[in-house]
Amino acid sequence: MRRQITLWMGVATVGVLVLWAFFHRPSSSQPSASSPSPAPATKSSSPLTITLPADAAIPASATASTTRSGIRGGSPSSSDRPPTSPTEAGPRLGRLPTNDLPLVKVNGVALTASQIFPPGTLQPGDELPQLTLDKFVEDAVERVLLVQEAERRGFSQDPAFLQYMEETRQDIEEFPNLTPEQRVWQFEELRAMALMHRLFEAEGIMPRRLDPAEVEAYYQAHSSEYDWVRKREQLKGTPPDQIERRVLTEVRRDLQIPIRREFNEKIEAYTESLRQKARIDYLTEPPSLPAE
Repeated sequence: MRRQITLWMGVATVGVLVLWAFFHRPSSSQPSASSPSPAPATKSSSPLTITLPADAAIPASATASTTRSGIRGGSPSSSDRPPTSPTEAGPRLGRLPTNDLPLVKVNGVALTASQIFPPGTLQPGDELPQLTLDKFVEDAVERVLLVQEAERRGFSQDPAFLQYMEETRQDIEEFPNLTPEQRVWQFEELRAMALMHRLFEAEGIMPRRLDPAEVEAYYQAHSSEYDWVRKREQLKGTPPDQIERRVLTEVRRDLQIPIRREFNEKIEAYTESLRQKARIDYLTEPPSLPAE
C-alpha cells in the first residue's frame, strides 16, 4: 500500500508542476514519444494532485471529460466561444472569483475554485485562459458525477473500501512538510479515484489487457517499422541485448493506443449518461478579461 501511494504522489507532483508551468509560462514544450520513464517517486512538499499510471482503470482528469461550454452551461455555440485567430492579441481570459464563490453545483453539491484546483496552484482572483478554466470545471463536474454514483450504490460504505481509505490516510500522514490543506486534497483525490475504479469495475468498463501473443505477432509482422528505435538505441550506446527489449516497449505502446481510446470512449459514454440524469447549475461566470 505505502509503495503504491508513494508512486501516485510522486507522479502527482509532476502533474502539479506541469499545471504551475502552464499558468506561469508563455509556452510549453512537448515531450517526445521516446522520453524516458520518470524517476522513482519520492516524498515531496509540493502541492499535490493525482495522475494515475496510464494503464489504471481510472481516468486522469483530462481523459474522461467531454468538454462543453463550461462555466456558462448549455451547449457550445460560436457566440459562447469566439474563435481566436493567430493574428489576434491572444486567448480570452477568465478570472477566478475573489471570494471563492461556488462556480457550479452538481446535484446540489457546490464546487468552488479551491475545490477544483490543487492547494497552492491558484489563488482567488487569478487569471487564466477561459477555455482552460472551463475545462477544469467540466473535469471536476464529471468526477463528482462519478463519485456520487459510486456513493449512491454503496461502494463508499464497503468495509474493505473503508479499511483501504484508513490505510491511505495513514500513509499520507507519513509524508513530511505537507500543509493540512494538501493532506485533505490528497486524501479526497485518492478516495475519488478508488470509488471511480470500483464503479468502472461494476459497470464492466475496464481496459483490455494486451495478450503477449498479440504483442509477439505484431512485433514479428512489423519489426522493420521499428528500425528507428534500434538506431536511436545504438546512438545512445544501449547494449545490443537490450535493444530489442526497447523495441518491444515501443510495440506495446503502439498497441495500447486503440485500447486506451476504446476505454476512454466507454468512460465518456457512461459519464454522459450520468450527466443526462443530473442537475448541473453553473452559478458564477468569471468575467472575461481583455488579452494584454
